[in-house]
Amino acid sequence: MNILSSDADLDEDPFNEKPSLIWRLISGMFKLVGLLLLLLIAAVGFVYYTSQQQPEFYTAAMKQEADQNRAMGSRMETTALELYNSALYPSTWEGSVSEMEINGWLASELPAKFPELLPENIKDPRVLLAANELTIACRCRYKDLQGILVGKFDLFCTEQTNQVAVRIRSIRLGVLPFPVTQFADVITDVLRKSGYESSWSTHDGDPLLLVTMPEDHLVIHDSFRIVVKSFDIKDKALHISGETIEIE
Repeated sequence: MNILSSDADLDEDPFNEKPSLIWRLISGMFKLVGLLLLLLIAAVGFVYYTSQQQPEFYTAAMKQEADQNRAMGSRMETTALELYNSALYPSTWEGSVSEMEINGWLASELPAKFPELLPENIKDPRVLLAANELTIACRCRYKDLQGILVGKFDLFCTEQTNQVAVRIRSIRLGVLPFPVTQFADVITDVLRKSGYESSWSTHDGDPLLLVTMPEDHLVIHDSFRIVVKSFDIKDKALHISGETIEIE
């Protein structure tokens, strides 16, 4: 009897099920990989889309006319010069610059007079001033990502003379948090090379950068010393006060 001619024997051959089973496994794997690729593409697309989103204040600031920016930038320089002149001799002094003046200066004077101040991967910075909070937004390129970098900060003077604390509330590129702590040593090194002493701490869970202003930046003609008393952010303006004292 030839068993190969028997349909029943062929149906019972266990090898007949293997090709379809293997194919189903391979097909399922391809579908799974395809699904993961679609999810990955969607995630990359979402990150890119959100990284391009601009805060409302940044969109509005970027639409300001060039003439207005120049006028506001010039007004800020005038205010800064008046404040500087007030601090040249023993006295108490104070001054303030508005959000519009700062943004005008950033738009018109910074790229024209101090183009080397910004890194190559940072462009078009603008600020928003709220109560005890400074928000800075700019166009940024970081590794393979490009988008709008937004940082929220608080500035205040500490009990140590001429030391300013920078509380870093958040820094994000789109929805991606920027790894501030990973760059702490780099930031400290950059400040050190510029003559600023700095250290890191925390405030309510936020990174806190403590910066001490160099002594040679604060001494006038070896006779007077500037003491910065306060930094305040309110009424859409940055306020600074201090006094100039004689060196004994």
